[in-house]
Order: sequence, then structure tokens, then C-alpha cells
Amino acid sequence: MNESHVSFSKGCFRGQEVIARTEHLSKKKKEIISIKAEDEENIKSNKIKTLKKISFEGTTFKLVSFIPD
Repeated sequence: MNESHVSFSKGCFRGQEVIARTEHLSKKKKEIISIKAEDEENIKSNKIKTLKKISFEGTTFKLVSFIPD
């Protein structure tokens, strides 16, 4: 949907529900996946951003965000 044709922050308009549903259904939902790497160099990328480090029973985990193409 072209942002110049429809404003999602403005008030109501005819067909708003159909347009909004189409806009939001086309976006990929978030998902959680597990990545295990012995060597951190193997997963360094501009598309992976560390959000938080978590330590549990002597093991450190990273909560990361992946930016798809």
C-alpha cells in the first residue's frame, strides 16, 4: 500500500477497515528462533542487533533482533 494514498493516523474514511486489514496482513509476524554458535564471529552481521545479554547457570545468551531483507 502506498503511504501517500492512505493515512493510517488520520480519522475514519470509507473502506478503512478493509484497507487496514490488507496493510497489516501483508507484514511478516515476529517469530522467535534459537541460534547456537560456538564462535561468535560466525554470526556477526549488520542484520543482527544485540538487544540484551542474559546469564543463566553460567551460560550467557543474547537476545537479538534480525533485520530481514
